Amino acid sequence: RKRKVYLMGSEKRPVPLEHFAFVGGKIVKLLDKDGRFTAAKAKRISEDLPDKDKAGGARRNLPTAQQVNKLVHELNAQQLLPVIFFSFSKKMCEKLVEGMHKQDWTTAVEKRKIHSFVSKSIATLGEQDRQLPQLLRLREMLKRGIALHHAGLLPIAKEIVELLFQQGYVRVLVATETFAMGVNMPARTVVFSSMRKNDGREFREIQAGEYAQMAGRAGRRGLDDTGVVIVGLWNGHLDELSLRAMMKGTAKRLDSKFRLTYVMILNLMRLHHLGVKDMLKRSFSEA
Repeated sequence: RKRKVYLMGSEKRPVPLEHFAFVGGKIVKLLDKDGRFTAAKAKRISEDLPDKDKAGGARRNLPTAQQVNKLVHELNAQQLLPVIFFSFSKKMCEKLVEGMHKQDWTTAVEKRKIHSFVSKSIATLGEQDRQLPQLLRLREMLKRGIALHHAGLLPIAKEIVELLFQQGYVRVLVATETFAMGVNMPARTVVFSSMRKNDGREFREIQAGEYAQMAGRAGRRGLDDTGVVIVGLWNGHLDELSLRAMMKGTAKRLDSKFRLTYVMILNLMRLHHLGVKDMLKRSFSEA
């Protein structure tokens, strides 16, 4: 219609976020809800830790089961559950959950409801499929209020986890970053088990946009005054510049890579299951 189109944007969240570090067994604030960054206290704690604990820097920043259990119990004591632990590999997700085998966050009534829900959800499967080790293990985890979510799970298992999480029965969820994409499932708290990921080419620190996407799962509208985001500095190594860039940096711009050609139009006309709009949705990537 040859009218000007104006893009209106806002970075204000309905539920503001507060950012913390878990260092030396303590939860220390790094960035408040007004955007003020301070790492002085975390730095003092880091400096007091033995140098051997900080060996390897960010590359060796891996949690122990003892550290994870201590953090989850501290979150529970401060009424900061449910929590999503974001990890960047299926192997690490499995390892984190294994370390929580003694945790139990549900009541007897909740256990019965979870058991009934899972049984009904898998009732359409064959007898052999219902006895798959993955489903049996997941059922036992869910009855304790703990769950996994990654690409290695069966689709029905992921759906069960998502539904129970939405209903509030999952208190501790360990997931890969795909859980932060698309689905609207906020939690009280988000924990980053690492600041580094493998992007298919190399291991690198997570970018500000990736951090914002996952951190954005913290804070439930109508339930929480603030969302809590915690970065695990498990070995005590603190890189203030990297933390500031990750928490206060700007996301990379998304540029369309869509190029309309005659060949593409002909191919789209030939395909019934894929339209131009579908093609456009798939054409964005980070610049």
